[in-house]
Amino acid sequence: MLQKQTQSGVTDHSGAGWVQLFHLYRGFWRRYAFPGTYVKAAVKKIAFYPRAIKGKRYRPLRQGYVVRGLVVHTRKEFRFSDNTRYWLFANNLVLLRRRGLFKSKYIYGPLSRVLNKKLYQTYFDDAL
Repeated sequence: MLQKQTQSGVTDHSGAGWVQLFHLYRGFWRRYAFPGTYVKAAVKKIAFYPRAIKGKRYRPLRQGYVVRGLVVHTRKEFRFSDNTRYWLFANNLVLLRRRGLFKSKYIYGPLSRVLNKKLYQTYFDDAL
């Protein structure tokens, strides 16, 4: 359960270390983000600078860039309809490009079954 102004980690290989959420998509009055929610965030810390791949356009992330993301891990427990619970020890996002594809090829850590919906499955089939 993430709110605005929350510092969150990035669980992909895009190079960003920490981001700060400042907008939750799908409703102006939305207060909380759960796994599967789209958010907008600002990069606060860079973990590393990935190397450029020859023949591909490459623009590394910098501090202060505005990025879009998909929430994949939360510290607050999330209950499914069959009353099972899911939580992890950190809040994490996966960064997205403008077209909705992943910014990076690799994702670290387990993924919730919330993301097995048909909408998200196209993302994870391409990445994994």
